[in-house]
Amino acid sequence: MSFISRLFHPTIEAHALVATQERVLEPTGTDLASQRVYSGALLLDQKVPGWERRIIVRDLIMWSPMSCILGQLFEDHASTCSGFQIGLHELKLSDRELVRYGFVDDYAHPVHTRNDRVNYTDLRQAWLREIDQRLR
Repeated sequence: MSFISRLFHPTIEAHALVATQERVLEPTGTDLASQRVYSGALLLDQKVPGWERRIIVRDLIMWSPMSCILGQLFEDHASTCSGFQIGLHELKLSDRELVRYGFVDDYAHPVHTRNDRVNYTDLRQAWLREIDQRLR
């Protein structure tokens, strides 16, 4: 099994975490952005239950530390740090994990080969599909 395959094939236990009464959620696409976002969604299911209902999709700007997924989930108006910075600290994510879970693109944190790069536009679309699937 390749390195990428191992990253994006969740365990049975992780898969069960997103099971609904009648179905199990799966990646919304086969592209790399969808696979990364699916991994990030599984992580958020464990750490921030109900996260998908807290995202304001019309305001989702992946490159913004206040309007990205982590920025919206961990926003703290009393803090001088962005929601992204707080989320990074709370979830204890490394630069590689930020990319692996679809929170940042490969251009912000280049950790993959040139052919494996995903940009913020692709990530935004993948997060929107993931959120839409979960809210149905």
